[in-house]
Amino acid sequence: MYFNSYLYIIFFLPITIFLFHLLPKNNYKTFFIIIASYVFYGWGNIYICSLLFLSSFWDFCIGKKLNDLNKYLENSKTPNQIRIIKNKKFFFLILSVFLNIGLLVIFKYWDWLVDWAILKNSSCNFMNISIPIARSYYPCVVNSEIIYDFGVFKHSLDLPPGISFYTFQTLSYTIDIYRNNFKPTGKFSHYLAYVAFFPQLIAGPIERAKNLLPQIVSNKKYLSKRIIQKSFFLIFFGLFKKIVIADNLGHIVDECYENIQYSGIGFLLAFGFAFQIYCDFSAYTDIARGTGRLFGIKIRRNFLTPYFSQNPSEFWRRWHISLSQWIRDYVYISLGGNKKGNVRTILNLLITMFLAGLWHGAGMFFIIWGIYHGFLLLIYKIFPIDKFFINIFGSIFGKIYSILLMFILTLYGWVFFWSQDSISTCLSILKSFNELIFLLYKPDIISEKFYELLFGILVFTTPIILADYISYKSKKEFSDIQTLLSTTTKTMLYLIMFYCILFFGYRGSLQFIYFQF
Repeated sequence: MYFNSYLYIIFFLPITIFLFHLLPKNNYKTFFIIIASYVFYGWGNIYICSLLFLSSFWDFCIGKKLNDLNKYLENSKTPNQIRIIKNKKFFFLILSVFLNIGLLVIFKYWDWLVDWAILKNSSCNFMNISIPIARSYYPCVVNSEIIYDFGVFKHSLDLPPGISFYTFQTLSYTIDIYRNNFKPTGKFSHYLAYVAFFPQLIAGPIERAKNLLPQIVSNKKYLSKRIIQKSFFLIFFGLFKKIVIADNLGHIVDECYENIQYSGIGFLLAFGFAFQIYCDFSAYTDIARGTGRLFGIKIRRNFLTPYFSQNPSEFWRRWHISLSQWIRDYVYISLGGNKKGNVRTILNLLITMFLAGLWHGAGMFFIIWGIYHGFLLLIYKIFPIDKFFINIFGSIFGKIYSILLMFILTLYGWVFFWSQDSISTCLSILKSFNELIFLLYKPDIISEKFYELLFGILVFTTPIILADYISYKSKKEFSDIQTLLSTTTKTMLYLIMFYCILFFGYRGSLQFIYFQF
């Protein structure tokens, strides 16, 4: 089910909230969240619910076992007992990692790995092994050879929605228990509700158990006027960003690629896609957070004006915050972080960003995008360009130049991301992107199509740039700023968004971009 569908907005959400707050006891509400979440997730394909339940079941059991071992460890006295228990804990942790990552590999990466291997080795007959053999012994032999087609190993199964998100969520649960940073819930129903909570199930944010589980277990409070107002604004603003901004930009980005032969269009494609994916993904997060609040649960924010970042480290503190903090805490720090020398720090950083890119999808250019950002982090770590600009040009202009440079570097990264596995697509976009420099010196040769597409992109990016600029200057989210506005101003804001959705909402797309990840 989609957040931006009539089914969800008109029927599912109002009915679910109404029934939820009618229930008298918190236990009933927890079971209701589970039912509503599985209905939401399995709408149109009930079989994917079995995979979600299976993942929840084995991690709950492993978490319970790890917690029991933690208790035994506290009471252990001899070194031999401690060693045995630690080994058992490590075994169950590896089991959890193996099951969860194995699930991802099978559904998300297996077919891609098979395709990649076939393509990589087709020239040396690695995937079609020919073994000379006597024809008389095997009737299936052709020209005295047996042909092995490894393409039969492909399963061609559809990727379950949200599998990358809930897999990381369940992994963090078992890792935190293993580290003794979290005491697990005793009830399977609470854990089911934590994993399946439908507002953030399919596209995040990736919640930690220590944040979300206590809210599910605790008694839900009645909705206040302030909570309702903020929730309604988050949902409305999210729908505006998705339907009006992201979907229209997606249409323009596709048109940019159709005209990529013109110089400078590649820059417009990257610029448009940068705001398309930002508005699309942050819109989902806004709607998820607004919906969660209506159930008495506060979901963490996932974005904070990322395109106003002055360096790569700041960008990853503002972009997809839940993922960047997850890979920092569970990958980068686990590898040793920056505490094992410069060479190991560089290696840890590149491995971490490699995995961040791979997490986004089964494609070589997702990996290149991750490694590209890894090298940006290294370059800025060795040579802090943003600080250099501030020292040379002063605080104001130095920050402006730093933000503009970081934005341009981010756009280059989005070219890799958008291209996915097409080398020709990537090269054609980069060629057109880089030709923008020559157009600045010879504006008379700029094509009419360039101005047409530029106008469309500016129309749909300007509202978001202004909203993010206000948030950046206020050091608050835009949803927090609206609470300070007068009733008249907020009414005007709602009316503008409503009529924009009504008259300018693009009806050509429904699915959120990050559903494929």
